[in-house]
Amino acid sequence: MKYAFPILLIAGLWAATIAIFLDPGRANFEQTPHPKYGNTAGESYQMAQGGDGASRHRGIKKASLLLGTLTAAGLTFLIIWSAASGAKTTLSNRKARRLFFGLMLFGLVIYESAFGLIFMTYKTSLGNPADQPFFGPFPTPTSWVFCGVWLAPVFFVVLYVVFFHRWIFPPESVERFTQILENQRRTDSETPSN
Repeated sequence: MKYAFPILLIAGLWAATIAIFLDPGRANFEQTPHPKYGNTAGESYQMAQGGDGASRHRGIKKASLLLGTLTAAGLTFLIIWSAASGAKTTLSNRKARRLFFGLMLFGLVIYESAFGLIFMTYKTSLGNPADQPFFGPFPTPTSWVFCGVWLAPVFFVVLYVVFFHRWIFPPESVERFTQILENQRRTDSETPSN
C-alpha cells in the first residue's frame, strides 16, 4: 500500500497523544511549596511545584516516548518525501539514491538519539529533582534540548544547502520551469489585450 507509512505514523501520533490526555494520574497532582524568592524591591514570591515527578509521570512515560519518537520520524519522513519528490530524475541513479536515503537515515538517528537522551536524563532526574547534574550551564535534560534537539535539524539544513541543485531544484527542473515561463510569455504576447 502506497500510503501505509504515513497512515500508520499519523495513527501512532494520535494514539500517543490520546493516551497522554487520558492518563488518570493527572488528577492526583499535589502542590508542594518552593522556597520563597525575593526581588530587588524586597517583595517575595513563592512558586508551587507539581509534587513528585516520578509518580506524576508514571502513566505517560511510554506514551510520551512514543509521541516524541514518532514526531521526529514524521518530520524526517516529510523532509525525505519533499526532497525525493523534487529529485525523481536525480534519484533514479542507484548510487545517488543510496547516498540520499543513507544521509536521511543518519539525520533521523541524530534526531532520535538527541530525543532519547533527553528522555533518559529527564527520567533519571525525576528520582531526585533537587540534585540535578549540570551539562554546561543547564540541567542535563535542558542541555540536551538546546544542544541536541535544536541542533539536530541543522544536519538537514546543511543537506538542503549542499544538495540543493541535485535534490531540491535539479537542472531538469530549471529547464522545465524555463520552458513553462517561455510558453506563458509567448501565450501572453499572442493574446490581444482589450
